[in-house]
Amino acid sequence: MEVSDYDWRLYKSLLPKWQERYMAKINKEYIALLSENNNPSTNFWKLKKEYVMI
Repeated sequence: MEVSDYDWRLYKSLLPKWQERYMAKINKEYIALLSENNNPSTNFWKLKKEYVMI
């Protein structure tokens, strides 16, 4: 199945919005996790475990 030019243009126009929405969601999750009343090292390791940071 081939993707039509229209579908490809639509996808390319929507992708930046989807990326920004996803990044905003992840940022809110990071903020919530890092705002927990734990030791900084506990928050760091929890963030690393849940989000597989490098």
